[in-house]
Amino acid sequence: MREAAFALLMVSMKDALQILHASSMRVSFTDDIPEGDVTNLITNMRNAICHVGSPLRHLDKNNNTLSLDTAIGAGCLMEIDGVELSNPYADDVAFFYGKHRVLLKRHCHRAFSEAYQRTKAKVNAEGWWWPFD
Repeated sequence: MREAAFALLMVSMKDALQILHASSMRVSFTDDIPEGDVTNLITNMRNAICHVGSPLRHLDKNNNTLSLDTAIGAGCLMEIDGVELSNPYADDVAFFYGKHRVLLKRHCHRAFSEAYQRTKAKVNAEGWWWPFD
């Protein structure tokens, strides 16, 4: 159930973030993201989830793979060939596919909040009806 819910969240967020990117309203913060921005991170996570044979699931040079793993609160799940899967935050939940980590609060919630605000501002600027207030 947890994996299905997380997969649906990543698929939905990837679609929304790509629509914003195509509309020149990309969500692009980089906090706690080793390469790229949050739109890249969520796209990579979604692709790792949806494509079972994807190299995005690889952990190391030996192509060891990781489907879903979760760290609730601060801690290190494992370290393989210098790749550490850890959550540095006591108040967050980390999800891993391969070496990719998405933090529920710092990545998902923040990306959703920024996407919501950008979409709302665009709707208001265009004079369209916004039913979510």
